[in-house]
Amino acid sequence: MDQFCCGIEAIFHNPRAVIEYVSLVGPEELEFLLDWRQGPHCTTTLHGQFEFIAEKYSTRVAINYQNQQVLYYPELDEAANRMGNYLSERGVCAGDVVPVLLEKSPFLIITILAILKIGAAYVPLSPENPVERNTFMVQDVRATCIVTETEHASFFDSDATNIPLILVDTAKLYNYSSEKPRVDISPADLAYIIYTSGSTGHPKGVMVSHRSCVAAMRSIIDFEKRQDKQTKHLQFSNFIFDASVYDIFATLHSGGTLCIASTERILSDLTGVINQMSVDHVFMTPTVARLLDPQSVPTLKYMVVGGEPLTPDVVATWASRISLINAYGPTETAVMVSMKHVINDMSTGNIGKVFPSVGMVLLERDGVRPVPYGA
Repeated sequence: MDQFCCGIEAIFHNPRAVIEYVSLVGPEELEFLLDWRQGPHCTTTLHGQFEFIAEKYSTRVAINYQNQQVLYYPELDEAANRMGNYLSERGVCAGDVVPVLLEKSPFLIITILAILKIGAAYVPLSPENPVERNTFMVQDVRATCIVTETEHASFFDSDATNIPLILVDTAKLYNYSSEKPRVDISPADLAYIIYTSGSTGHPKGVMVSHRSCVAAMRSIIDFEKRQDKQTKHLQFSNFIFDASVYDIFATLHSGGTLCIASTERILSDLTGVINQMSVDHVFMTPTVARLLDPQSVPTLKYMVVGGEPLTPDVVATWASRISLINAYGPTETAVMVSMKHVINDMSTGNIGKVFPSVGMVLLERDGVRPVPYGA
């Protein structure tokens, strides 16, 4: 009735109005639409939730690196504490934004956790990026240091950066305390900045807080029913994309094993990597999913696809063989906002309902006016 009255009032004040553009949403309903999906705020941080899981599942494997190196949860937590204390000694402080250029390895995960533990935020860089792009991001966040490794130190031999490098692969971590760094960190603090392509020709930095990301990870874990399951999740996504945040923290926040292989191995033998570490959970684009044969990866049980539209051929190949999930979410919304279990003959455009932790408002075609509740 309120919507009807709102429409009548709008027409009364403007009899020549085009019906399509008559708003049925009044001020009170607009306030309701903006508030009704607001759930409770998360009260922990990305590393805080990891620390809880590390204590809860102290006998579980947190990282498997190509079946050559294994780190249990307490070992990963201790290494991150030592790295955090090392970075603090090198001048990294709470509130800093730290660009990180590292290859896929346990060191990468240790470093991410360490940066978060000392109250800083990380910005992923890639050696595949043009020098100009990495330089732009370093300057854009006003970085006071860059965390990298010896292999990539020469990447920054340029007057354009002129910023101190911290080479974590040369750090003698055993010389540093394994005690957790004593830093006051709020869930509202910045956790990371992911750069997207941007519509202006320059990369655009998207700032994400601990609170937003933890909420997203909880929703993902609940949807995928990961609780108390020791999933073996492949860290497939490139570090510079926010899908890597899903790979890392949906796994480490649920007691699973993060399976890591070098980028070269993944690109040259993805099937072999999956089989070598008995991977049962993976996130990838539909394009990559087409390159795999279900019969060649018998350990795979869950495939989450996203980053581009799902296509019927991928559904036909995978939906009847494993649990196939269609995921959607812009970088600005902390990785994902919705997921949908895919079955044969289902519309490939179905992205499911938004997570309970997400507020979403549907807009009219003009992209400005919200549609009425129930529309």
